[in-house]
Amino acid sequence: CKNNMKQLGLALHNYHDTHRVFPLMYQGVRSGAPNAGATNGLGIAWGTYILPFMD
Repeated sequence: CKNNMKQLGLALHNYHDTHRVFPLMYQGVRSGAPNAGATNGLGIAWGTYILPFMD
């Protein structure tokens, strides 16, 4: 468990080193309506962004 937390921390810092920002907590996908402000519940979570940086 301790090693898993270390790997998450390293992946976050590697993402930050590459992109100069930490990953978004959640990026929602807007519905089809052009003026809709709400998302439809679908989206990408922060864990998806750091997957390429995991060992």
